[in-house]
Parts: sequence; C-alpha cells; structure tokens
Amino acid sequence: MYCELRQRQLLLSVNLVNMQVNGEIFEFSSLETKNITGLLKSFDLSPDRVAIELNGDVVKKANYSATVLSESDIVEIVYFVGGGK
Repeated sequence: MYCELRQRQLLLSVNLVNMQVNGEIFEFSSLETKNITGLLKSFDLSPDRVAIELNGDVVKKANYSATVLSESDIVEIVYFVGGGK
C-alpha cells in the first residue's frame, strides 16, 4: 500500500515540459529529459551518431550530460548516416 501511494506521489510530482525537436513540439517528463543525454535516450539515439544544436548553438558531445534542458528550448538533432563510396 505504501509503495503504491509513493509511486502515485512521484508520478504527480513529475512536471511535463514542451520542447521543439527538429521542428516538432514534444512533451517530455522533466525527469526524462533533464539534459541532452536524457533527451537522446528518450528517442533511442546514440550520442556517437548525432550532432546537437540547442537554441541556435552547437553543443559539444562532452557537454551533453551537463547541458540542462528547459521548457521551450529549441533542439535540432542531426543524424549521421554511413554508406556510400
């Protein structure tokens, strides 16, 4: 009973945030997307295969986990695709 009540409290305490990603508005839990690393996990993307632009500025891969995301941020994710000759 206590665990069930605690889970409900945690769910209610999670804020939802809206962010624009590649031109579309998405709603995320604030816990899920605290930083760029979390955002990439929510899209099931590897940090090694993308480049990130946040509000017009390119973010270095080394800073993905330290870069905190906020409501109304504008994120562009560029995917690297292999192939060709």
